[in-house]
Amino acid sequence: MIPYAILSGHIIAADGSGHDIRILELSPVSFTFRTALSTLCFFQDSPRHILLTFFCRDTLSAHQLSLKDFKLQPDLDKAGKYWFVFRVTTDDPEFRHYACKLSREYLRYISLKLEDDNDALSAALTGWTAPDEKDYPASLSAQRHNWFSSLQPDENWLLTARQIPEVALCLDSHRLWSRFLEYSPQDFYTAYWADFCLTAHPLSQLTPTHIYIGNQFCPEQFPDADTLLKLIRKAIALHLKPVVVFAPVPEHRLNSVLQILDLLKVAFPGMLPELIVNDYGLLSLLNIDRYLDYSVTAGILLCRHLKDPRNQWSFFHTSGTDSISSPLSGLSLFHRGVSSISLEANGNPLPQDQTAVYLHLPFYQTNTATFCTLASFCGSGQRGLRSEHTVCPAYCETYGFLYPDPLRMTGAFNSLFGLNIQILSDSHCLRQLIVPTLKRLVISLY
Repeated sequence: MIPYAILSGHIIAADGSGHDIRILELSPVSFTFRTALSTLCFFQDSPRHILLTFFCRDTLSAHQLSLKDFKLQPDLDKAGKYWFVFRVTTDDPEFRHYACKLSREYLRYISLKLEDDNDALSAALTGWTAPDEKDYPASLSAQRHNWFSSLQPDENWLLTARQIPEVALCLDSHRLWSRFLEYSPQDFYTAYWADFCLTAHPLSQLTPTHIYIGNQFCPEQFPDADTLLKLIRKAIALHLKPVVVFAPVPEHRLNSVLQILDLLKVAFPGMLPELIVNDYGLLSLLNIDRYLDYSVTAGILLCRHLKDPRNQWSFFHTSGTDSISSPLSGLSLFHRGVSSISLEANGNPLPQDQTAVYLHLPFYQTNTATFCTLASFCGSGQRGLRSEHTVCPAYCETYGFLYPDPLRMTGAFNSLFGLNIQILSDSHCLRQLIVPTLKRLVISLY
C-alpha cells in the first residue's frame, strides 16, 4: 500500500460525482487501487478522469495530475471479502514522470530506513545532523527562557495581530483548568504568560474572545463533566465564548463523549459551545439530527500539513501539502457539516476558499501517537514501548521531552511540536497569513 501522505487519488464519474480511492501498487505505466464492495456501483460506468496527488520531496509540495486517458480493469485475484481491487493502465507521459520520481524518492527513503541509522537518514533527507550534548537545554523552563525571553518583535507586530477578529487561548491541561477556575482573570493571564516567558511580548496584550477547553491530541486531557460545566460557565461570565475541544475518540470513550454532548444541550440550551473535532467518527455522529445544533470546526488532526523542523527551508517561502487541498479528505470535510478549519503557522500558506480559518501559533504539531509516549518513557524508559494505563498518570503535568535548541521542538503528552519563532517576531510573516478567510488567532503554548 502506498502511503496516503505521498500519493492519493480521487475518481470523478461522468455525472461529476467523486469517490476516494486508496492506491496499493505503482509502476510507470499502471497502478492498482482498493475500494469497498459497497461502492462497486460507482464503477459500472467508465469514470471521466482520475485525480492523483503526488508528493514531491525535492520541492516539499504536492503535484496534482488529472488522468483522462487510461484503462480500468478489475483485478479479481486481489479482491477480498469487503473490498474490490482495480488496475489502471495508462501511457500518459506526465504520469510516467511523476510515478518514476515518486518511486525513486520512496525507494531511497526505504533504503536509508533499513540501514537503521537515524542520524544518517535525517542528514540525507533534511540536512539535519546529530546534535552535541551542549545543544540540549537543562530543563523545560530553561528551554522556554531560551526561546522567548529575548524576543523583540518589530513595532508593527501588535497592530498586525489585531487585524484578526478573534483571539483564543487554549486551556489544554488540568493545571490550566484549575488555574482558570481558582484565579481572578488578571492573575490567570499574568501566570499564563509568565509560564512561557512571554509577559513582555505583545502577544500578551491581545484581548481573548474565546477559550478552548480540552486537548486536540490527547483524549486523557479532557475535564470531567462537572469541571467542564464550571469552566464553560466561568468563561461565559467573563464574556468569553467557550469552545469544547475533542481529541480523536477511542472506542471505549465514545459513550462518555456522547453523554457530554447531551449534557451540554441540556445545560446550555440556545447557546451551545462550538466544538473542535479531530476524527471522522465523531464528525459523522455529529451529522445526525440529535446533534445538528452544534457548530463544528475541523481540528488540527483533520487539517494536516507536511511539517518537519529538521527541514532547512524558510518559513512562508514554500508551498506545502495539506489534507484540506488534497482530494482524499479535503473534498469530504465540507460534506460533513464542518463550517471552519484549524490550521497552524507552520510555513504553509492559508487557503483562501474556505468559510473560516482558525490559525494556531506559535507551535505546530508534527506527530501524535495513539498512546502516551511520555507515560511509556516514564514507566519503562522506552518511549516506543506501549504501556496501558487505566488511569492517566499525568506525567505531562511535570515532565516533557526536550530536544536540541536548534530544532525548536518540544514533546508533551502523546505529541511532538515544532516552534515557529519567526511568527512571533516578524510582522511581515504574520501579515502574509492575514487573508479574508482568517477569522481567529488561537494561541497554543506547550
